[in-house]
Amino acid sequence: MLYKRSLDGVAIEPLLAQRFAAGSRSVATLMQAHFIERFYPSEYGQRYYDHIPAFAEALMKMGFYWQPVVYADEQIIKSGNTFVYKLAEIFHNKPWIIPSLGNEWSKNGFNPGDFSRPNTNNLWSRGSEVADTAPWYPSWDWKEWHPRRDWPKVLFGNDDAWYVQNGVNGDLRKIDKIAPCVATEPIGFWDHDVPDRRSNDPNLARVIGGTSIYFARGANFMSEEGLRCESWDSITFECAVAFFNAINQV
Repeated sequence: MLYKRSLDGVAIEPLLAQRFAAGSRSVATLMQAHFIERFYPSEYGQRYYDHIPAFAEALMKMGFYWQPVVYADEQIIKSGNTFVYKLAEIFHNKPWIIPSLGNEWSKNGFNPGDFSRPNTNNLWSRGSEVADTAPWYPSWDWKEWHPRRDWPKVLFGNDDAWYVQNGVNGDLRKIDKIAPCVATEPIGFWDHDVPDRRSNDPNLARVIGGTSIYFARGANFMSEEGLRCESWDSITFECAVAFFNAINQV
């Protein structure tokens, strides 16, 4: 919800400083939402679009890439197929913006097959699919993988990102081009354990981070407090440090 917070006048610098201190160098934001909280672009009018350059510049100056996830809860919000192209025009010539068409297309009301790659110089993902399911092929510039969160598969969920990244199925038959893959929604972390959803174990965070860079090109750090742009508690922060240290092989 970071873009929404910024639109609403909330200072984002303190939160970003904590994330940077833990090792994060990229921020993922939903560009619309209904279920986490109400975030309808149409309710902000032109200001929704006019604020993007300033937000993007602020992230870049603080040392972050930006992964805007265009479509979420589209089955309810109905921003329409032209929405992504309107955003793409603003993202153009800002190479630190690495957009995703949308989150888990089969449950969020959009069909990647209805879209052509936006004609910008950003690196685009064609969006993600639900856990343990390959994204839409053919892919665009990079791919997304959502690993399983149930025990013990959570330990090996990123292994399958290798197949997605290399464009092969389980029989190693070629089904897509080779392109970088990021585990954009692994298990999240919190100050207490929620089976199959959240963990408070820094050792698991180390495994998720380490396997994401071994089998793919890294991962997003998911967290309960991150969903609503709240400061991480001390346990979540410890998990984040372990996660990013593993990615960076520290």
